[in-house]
Amino acid sequence: MAPHRQHDDRPGGHLVVRGRDGAEVFLEPALTALANGSGGPVTQALLRDVTQDRQRQAGLRAYAAHVLHAQEEERKRIAQELHDETVQQLVLVCRQLDYVQSVGGPLPAPAVEALRETRRSAAQAVESLRNFARDLRPPTLDDLGLVASIRRLMADAAEREKLQGGLKVVGVERRLPPDVELATFRIAQQALHNVERHARATRITGTITFAETRVRLEIADNGVGFTLPDDVDLAATKHLGLLGMRERAEMLGGRLRIRSEPGRGTSITVSMAAADVGSAARW
Repeated sequence: MAPHRQHDDRPGGHLVVRGRDGAEVFLEPALTALANGSGGPVTQALLRDVTQDRQRQAGLRAYAAHVLHAQEEERKRIAQELHDETVQQLVLVCRQLDYVQSVGGPLPAPAVEALRETRRSAAQAVESLRNFARDLRPPTLDDLGLVASIRRLMADAAEREKLQGGLKVVGVERRLPPDVELATFRIAQQALHNVERHARATRITGTITFAETRVRLEIADNGVGFTLPDDVDLAATKHLGLLGMRERAEMLGGRLRIRSEPGRGTSITVSMAAADVGSAARW
């Protein structure tokens, strides 16, 4: 076998070699400091074959990607049905109630108030279902793209929580591959959800940067912050939101970085390839 390429230049990365049959073998290096008979330093290098582990991980990621795709398709279907059927039926109910009030003739005051209250409830149900359908699958994501969708997310969160801030765009805005737009949108959605639930922030800022071959999104708040968990704790139930964001990024070859300290706010940054071109720029 001959060395093929370095897979990961971070500590704990894997060395990839290619056999005569062209198959890749992943090797995990382990270095141990020893002393020779003269007391001088000696380093022992062992390479462990982790090919099966990598293949298993790749299979799990492929399955998880399939599940996420199925979930998104189901969300899209439900959102469409809510908009085209349930919401439209409720809109018709509102119009019928308006008609009854306009041509029903003199009615007892309790009946008039009951009609008005029913009309208000129906209108609130329409608005709630529209918001729910938009959260399931925002039409702006397909029609207008990532920037408009995230700007709407941030505006809605700011209105609900009385937050200051907004979205800044760096570089030339463009449409991205659908899977990249969807993953980035879902990460932004979860990050903003976390801010609303936990941050107790007064300001939130978003920055989306378009480079030639990559896109990067940062969501930052000035809230209470938290102590970052390690990977084991991240898999615990209370950190499923963070874990889900990281998995979405890594499925598309991207990276998610979380920075937070108690009392100093939180920053979520995701960087992903946004074009099928030669060498990708690094952030």
